Amino acid sequence: MKNIIGLVVLVVVISGCSMLGKKEETNSGNTGPTNNAPKTESTASPSSDKVVAGLSLESFNKLQNGMKYEDAVKILGGEGVETSSFATGNLKTVTYKWEGENYARITATFRNGELTSKSQSSLKSAGGDTTTAKADLTLAKYNQVQNGMTYDEVVKIVGSEGTQTSSSNSGQNKMASYKWEGEKFARIFATFRNEKLSSKSQSNLK
Repeated sequence: MKNIIGLVVLVVVISGCSMLGKKEETNSGNTGPTNNAPKTESTASPSSDKVVAGLSLESFNKLQNGMKYEDAVKILGGEGVETSSFATGNLKTVTYKWEGENYARITATFRNGELTSKSQSSLKSAGGDTTTAKADLTLAKYNQVQNGMTYDEVVKIVGSEGTQTSSSNSGQNKMASYKWEGEKFARIFATFRNEKLSSKSQSNLK
């Protein structure tokens, strides 16, 4: 009986030593990097590397349909980042974006090397202010704006120029969209097709 008990104790001791050894090996494998460990650096470019200085409403308004990509680069002050490209038959379409500070962005699409559409978001004038930040917008003015009106007629009703947010040419159709911004997030949006108002929308008007 004593022999059996002694044998059991021996097995337990051996098992305990084995488990302790494995635990020490595991801990020694997680000691972290040492002074001799190679250092790694991120290869990703910081977002600031892609920022184009000087993006403004004035530079956006200088972009005209039919313009070459190289001319757009001169106006905007830097190369754009290609976001898409596809070809259909003899037509090749490439879209680029330019990003500035404070989320300013210009997107432009070129078909066979010529500008066919553009859009912008969060742009300000070169002086630092949006051109329509203090527009006097009311629901009564909005209701006077009717489809078929020209941009100049809408301006007379609203009382100020709008900010162009996008424009495009497709065949015989020419599209242009504008926005007016007022106090307390009041907005009027208008889209013109072939220089005639084709749609409108508003938010927070009273």
